[in-house]
Amino acid sequence: MQIKLSVQGRILGFIILIAFLARVFIIWVGRPEFIGWFNHTYYYFVQVKGILTNGNLAFDDMPFLFYLYALTAKLLMIFGMDLNAAVVDGSRFWMCLIPALIPVPVYYFLKNNLKIDQLKWQHWLLIAASGFLPLSLTHLTETSQKNMLGMLLLAILFYQVFLFLKNRSNQRFYALAGTLFIIILSHFGTAIVSLIFGCSLLLSYFILNKEEKKSSRILMWGIPFIAIALISFYFMDEERFYRIFFYLSEGWKSSFLGAIFLKDLDGNGLVFNLLGILIPACLTLLFYRIFKSIKERMPHEEQIFFLGMILFFYFLLLPFYDQLLFARFALFESIVVLIILIFILKYSHWKQWLKNAIAISSFGICLLLAIGEGTSLKIFQGRNEAIFEDLLSLKNSVPLSENDLILTKNGAEHISNWFLHTKSALITSFKKSDFKNYQNIYILNPIEGSLNFEGIEGKTTSNEKDKYLFMMRNIPIPENAQSVFESDLMTLHKISNAPTEWLYDEDGNWMGYGE
Repeated sequence: MQIKLSVQGRILGFIILIAFLARVFIIWVGRPEFIGWFNHTYYYFVQVKGILTNGNLAFDDMPFLFYLYALTAKLLMIFGMDLNAAVVDGSRFWMCLIPALIPVPVYYFLKNNLKIDQLKWQHWLLIAASGFLPLSLTHLTETSQKNMLGMLLLAILFYQVFLFLKNRSNQRFYALAGTLFIIILSHFGTAIVSLIFGCSLLLSYFILNKEEKKSSRILMWGIPFIAIALISFYFMDEERFYRIFFYLSEGWKSSFLGAIFLKDLDGNGLVFNLLGILIPACLTLLFYRIFKSIKERMPHEEQIFFLGMILFFYFLLLPFYDQLLFARFALFESIVVLIILIFILKYSHWKQWLKNAIAISSFGICLLLAIGEGTSLKIFQGRNEAIFEDLLSLKNSVPLSENDLILTKNGAEHISNWFLHTKSALITSFKKSDFKNYQNIYILNPIEGSLNFEGIEGKTTSNEKDKYLFMMRNIPIPENAQSVFESDLMTLHKISNAPTEWLYDEDGNWMGYGE
């Protein structure tokens, strides 16, 4: 029996293949073993290796992606591949494939939204653009892999929600629930973003149906749904759960809005923070005005979904978010904007040349940014090779073991795990009892231009913001430390006893640097 692929199926397959191969050649084939101090890739490698060697994750985290990588690595090992090589290749296979699959839900969203058999070339440009969303070629696929999977799952969620609004069947509900379950197992951030999306849809429904009595009941049902979701987050990851309340209570102080009221800003700082407030608000207003102009031509379910997407776009960029949280939420905006553009191209009465320009510009921007990402990897290639040579020199000259602990800054701790085969941790997770738990304790300071100790004086980990500051800084060398390796790119010092200048709380947890 022959299986016939439609022309549209072949085009979709070609887009997926090109998106996959582009990443294969950039972040897999020919990619050096060391790809930078602060590339989060090694965190994933360490997690997967922990599953294969010890049967569990090295660090507590949402498990789905790591077990997917580990299963693939295990299959490669069955065919004789070395453990480390299997971890790298198994992980990089999915790193290349996951973002390349985003065009699939976008394609089916278009098909089920437009209700036509043959898509126009403008639609295919948007589908192709979804395979190369901003920062998805290298940055997300290496540094924020759970976010990248989250982008795919969010696109699938949009598709499932849209179908459920169109047809509220049990089958659609189970598919939607299954997508949400995988999201919860995959990434805490995407789970929170999905919760925000749900709130956006509830508010959209209430706005468009506020005259109906049942709209208030549906809105009230949303409250226990949110409560159940938050309770689930607590049991899945207690530490990240408490971050929600930290960001709600303290995060606004470092937000665009908080900076204007709480900080003495110069002209450039004021402009920067005002733009962070005004640009999302203006874009949201623009999208809403377009929605108002095309609303009457849309079925009611699509009105709810489209307005929900517009609200969701703004809720991800609220001006009182901590700027770090703002940046993380903004990573998801490209897929949101793409869905908004799909509705605009369908229902607006704009001139055809303008619609063509939107489609071409969307694809062109994504392609241009992808080229820029690929080019940036080459720029830092020489420096990374020099750092790797120093890492090998350090490993060959210092007798390190798995019973040793290396303290270092955020990002570099996984380098120690992966390349130096030691235990490694941030200074913020260090305990005084660790001097008894480990054979040797070292401080590794990577040098990027200069050792960075800025802003840590007088701070303690009792403040979540200061704790994060410690994580991002090099560790000042204690007086009793012994230098065991130094180069232009890194230093390694050994500490045999607890430094007198380090501060601890009553439970022996490290909390800051004293005099």
